[in-house]
Amino acid sequence: MDIKWNQLLLVASASVVVAVVVSALFALGVRLITNAQHAVPGARKGKAADMRKEILSRVFAYLSFLVSAAVLSLFLLGILFSNDKGVKAAIGAFFGIQ
Repeated sequence: MDIKWNQLLLVASASVVVAVVVSALFALGVRLITNAQHAVPGARKGKAADMRKEILSRVFAYLSFLVSAAVLSLFLLGILFSNDKGVKAAIGAFFGIQ
């Protein structure tokens, strides 16, 4: 059995980078949703600054969640549809697919 160390390092580093990016984007989305919730009482009183803060926070929070899901999906699809038969076999064995 021959281990391809370059490919192992590439996959490991890509996995770490994707994990950090997805976690950071999701955490940013949670923070922005929290900021939007804190602006709701002022927005209900008709304060324009709080209305603007609530709307922008929610829009950017949802965009952050969307980008986070897209990055994770693209990474997983890239692994699933790679040309390496070893990767496909490992994923298939994990999910019980022949």
